[in-house]
Amino acid sequence: MRDDHVRASDEEREATLEVLKEAMANGMLDINEFDERSSRTMASRTRGDLAEVVADLPIAGGAPAAEDNRTVEFTGTFNSVKRKGDWDVPRRIMIRKNMGSTELDFTEANIAHPVVDIEVEVNGGSLQMRVPDEASVDFNGVELTLASAEDHRKRPPQQGKPHFRLTGAMRVGSIEVRGRPWRPFARKR
Repeated sequence: MRDDHVRASDEEREATLEVLKEAMANGMLDINEFDERSSRTMASRTRGDLAEVVADLPIAGGAPAAEDNRTVEFTGTFNSVKRKGDWDVPRRIMIRKNMGSTELDFTEANIAHPVVDIEVEVNGGSLQMRVPDEASVDFNGVELTLASAEDHRKRPPQQGKPHFRLTGAMRVGSIEVRGRPWRPFARKR
């Protein structure tokens, strides 16, 4: 839980500026909005002030913490990795596997970035992703050799929030994207 009344650090202001730069690069802000919000960011005294600057941008929980720029790497041979539930998604994920599976469920995750980069180097394995309904996925940057990549959702958005950008190579394997699992009695969030 974020403490809106806690003083913001220079590092947090810099992270918020990065969010604004990414939003402008993705066409979410024009130059005037960027300038105005950048000024507000530099004048922000608390985490709550920073959260207000980016409240309408596709990041979870307002201003990102400094550690949100980290890269998480999943590696191994003949192993499987699963991430689901309430977890913090880094800006960059690297998957380097031989004969293994990776399952990443982003539907309940904390995603503090408009774009999440996922680099795959998989030989004989699979990547299964569950993404929020409003998310977009681009796996055009993945070289497929005796492999497949498919988004199983009925109407995936072209420019969703967040946007998952996959690059790298999948050899003798598959990438599958699905939406939220259907739960007939689950409460809506």
